[in-house]
Amino acid sequence: MTLAALVSLAASRQASDLHLEVGLPPTIRRQGELVSTGDPLTREELDTMLREVVDGWAWDDFLQRRSYDVSRVISGVRC
Repeated sequence: MTLAALVSLAASRQASDLHLEVGLPPTIRRQGELVSTGDPLTREELDTMLREVVDGWAWDDFLQRRSYDVSRVISGVRC
């Protein structure tokens, strides 16, 4: 599943958060409750999603800090 598809799914379910972690299924927070939404993510899948958000020049900085502060519009949703 793509990042855009996950954001669209979260938006359609009126989720306040989307949690992504290697080895766990994508999870949305809806009305304060965590709900799993699919198969566990592989490292490769999550890396692909991260590279869509983290600009090329910032990738090394992200890997070093394990953090990146950014906002984007994905599938019409500000994230």
